[in-house]
Amino acid sequence: MLKTKPARIALLLCLLCIVALLTVTVVKAVEANGYHKVLIHEAGDPLPPAVRFLKNSDADAIYLTDPATIDVNRIGLQNLEIRYRNRTLQVTLDIRDTTPPAAVPVELDLKPGETAKPSDFVTDVRDASAVEIRFEQEPDFKKIGTQPVAVVLTDIAGNSRTLSTTLRLSALKAAVEIEADSTGTLPDPQLLLKDAFAGCVVDWVGSGPNLTQLGGQVVEATVDGRIYRSEVIVVDTVAPTGSAVDVAAWVGDELTADLFVTDIQDATPVTVTFAKEPDGTREGSQPVHLLLTDAAGNQASLTSSLTLTKDNEAPIIYGAKKYTLYIGQTATYKKDVLAIDNRDGEVEIKVDSSGVNPRVEGTYQAVYSATDRAGNSSSVDVEVVVKQRTVTMEELHELADQVLSEITTPDKSLYLKAWDIYTYVNLRLTYTGTSDKTDWMREARRGIVDGVGDCFTYYAMSNLLLDRIGMQTLSVERASKPGEARHFWHLVNWGEGWYHFDACIHIPKLESFMLTTAQMDAFSARVGKDNYYYRFDRDNYPASETKIVNDISVVGPY
Repeated sequence: MLKTKPARIALLLCLLCIVALLTVTVVKAVEANGYHKVLIHEAGDPLPPAVRFLKNSDADAIYLTDPATIDVNRIGLQNLEIRYRNRTLQVTLDIRDTTPPAAVPVELDLKPGETAKPSDFVTDVRDASAVEIRFEQEPDFKKIGTQPVAVVLTDIAGNSRTLSTTLRLSALKAAVEIEADSTGTLPDPQLLLKDAFAGCVVDWVGSGPNLTQLGGQVVEATVDGRIYRSEVIVVDTVAPTGSAVDVAAWVGDELTADLFVTDIQDATPVTVTFAKEPDGTREGSQPVHLLLTDAAGNQASLTSSLTLTKDNEAPIIYGAKKYTLYIGQTATYKKDVLAIDNRDGEVEIKVDSSGVNPRVEGTYQAVYSATDRAGNSSSVDVEVVVKQRTVTMEELHELADQVLSEITTPDKSLYLKAWDIYTYVNLRLTYTGTSDKTDWMREARRGIVDGVGDCFTYYAMSNLLLDRIGMQTLSVERASKPGEARHFWHLVNWGEGWYHFDACIHIPKLESFMLTTAQMDAFSARVGKDNYYYRFDRDNYPASETKIVNDISVVGPY
């Protein structure tokens, strides 16, 4: 560290000498061609700062020539003066034009007969010098429709640029927006006409635009008999409408938004969604907010109501009763038995016959059970009697098929085939008042072969023949009280619900074919006390239909 005054003075003098030496060096560099005597500059660009003339870009310089007098768009050499430190330098700005003109192309849409200049096809022309505009090839101003046009722009320096655009000649507008419409009504083609052609006769060519299809469609129309093309842009700016529907369902049911809306109106397809998914596990009522969205994205809101009920009711098993199983015969436990649930309709029946020995005569127990999707279950214990068979099912099928080939034809409906069976059984059998009510197979054969028996024989014959035509049946037995005779018949379903079928003869006469329970009750009220004739355990069977298909006096095609 310098501690004496003379030493500090000596150091300062050294520094001043160094600065002076550097200054002299820079000046000498300028004097020794340390600057650009000529600077090339692009016409139209801003005037460059004076320091651009110096080779040392860190130096500083100013124009002595008034910048306002310097025309940067004038091509050629311009002599200027700049000052660097205390020196005046003579320099030259060499202004050149190497950039082609720029412009924005314009698509022209003219009426037939009009013409246009090349300059009409461009706008916002930009260049440092004057620009000449010409067609690369002159368009055909007599050609109807759209054609390409090339416009050439050339400046004084000879720089060129070619721009592409189009020329359209038509009596119709290039494009027209029309609101979507699903009614099938065509819009007025006058909408397409340019103003200069208002009042001309205009008609659609072909089917016109499809107003249910969003977007652009090329269409044709005649104007005073001449065909022109245009574009119809189908837009949808109208939100859909609909009516809210209050829905009652079960807890756990699958719920879709469309269940809550009806009478949806819109020109385009509409999607229904939940604004917020409802709670499908909550009992009771809750509001449901919906969104209707059409193909264009227009939306409408609706509010509906959802009421959910928990399913606590088990299925009801119908037709489960004492079952006879013949040794050597395949068990058909589920025949004439069905389970109906208050929510799920018909559900699967399972049979536990593990306690039945089908090879040893005796009386056993089987269990019929059914479970709905909510987990509610019901079961019925059924007595199963295993006994030796007196006739095989194969023998019965052969007999039945022979009878059916004689009394009906395959082309008939199930209803009419059942009528043929009713007529055959009713007339074939002679009522003797006796039968083996423990063996329906034996009685079916006896009725067909021997033609004698009682109401159980009528039932057994009907059971065999109805099964062979594929009729769904349930066997019904009278709920007899002590001292009352037994009686047997069927509930049948040919696809229109359950009806009573009893081919047995009656006194007084009754045509008991496809009758409702109300019709059966009316007959029972006329014969015997306590309406006993068609008294049965109604809890064990599905309700019959109420629609009358047989007025009892006349039976014809249904």
